[in-house]
Amino acid sequence: VGVRYFNELTNTAILMEEVGEVARLMAYVYGEKSFKSPEQAASAPAELADEMADVLFVLICLANQTGIDLTE
Repeated sequence: VGVRYFNELTNTAILMEEVGEVARLMAYVYGEKSFKSPEQAASAPAELADEMADVLFVLICLANQTGIDLTE
């Protein structure tokens, strides 16, 4: 929130954090880890979609900051 992006290094760290959140959920949804409750399992697909959107958003921010055209 605000007028500008975080700097590129900060956004890279944020990207890694978001990718870690996707990895954690993937381990539960598709891997061998198990949820502690049925409610957590039920909400996992929507949460995974949200985390993937976060990754995409931060990646787009980094592309904009570094002058990379992702459509190419």
